[in-house]
Amino acid sequence: MTTAYTTDNTHGPILDMTTGIAGTPLDYGSGHINPNKAMDPGLIYDLGVQDYIDFVCSLNYTQEHVRIITRRLNYTCTTSNLDINYSSFMVILYNNVSSQTFKRVLTNVQDFPVEYHALVEASIGMNVTVEPQVLSFGPKGNTDCRATSSIIRSQRQHTGCHFEG
Repeated sequence: MTTAYTTDNTHGPILDMTTGIAGTPLDYGSGHINPNKAMDPGLIYDLGVQDYIDFVCSLNYTQEHVRIITRRLNYTCTTSNLDINYSSFMVILYNNVSSQTFKRVLTNVQDFPVEYHALVEASIGMNVTVEPQVLSFGPKGNTDCRATSSIIRSQRQHTGCHFEG
């Protein structure tokens, strides 16, 4: 969620209710929605109904479960895709996997050209690269920009990155 924030109404971190300490993205998800920013997000991640269906299909649910989740009697799984074109991602690197790459397609919804610069927050032991470092968009509707994030680990940790404009 690109229009959310991760601080509470006192400008402190969102707390884990069970421990009382600062939460992590696994505790609070996208954060608190900022309705003013949601009305004018500036940048969107292109995602359609079929993308969600393909994501659900890739979770190895039964046909009946997919029908219930999608609320469709007839659906088609066009591809198995756990890397949904979404603003966030989570990296799980098992013993035999040391890197993962994510690709995102973004669209400018502002009436004017704009640039976004990558801001990476990597955990200790992680090496994160984002290409390109700067996304340059033409006016509203421009979707020529694609961002690729590659994560390589030296220790098991979690990481994330996002774009700020």
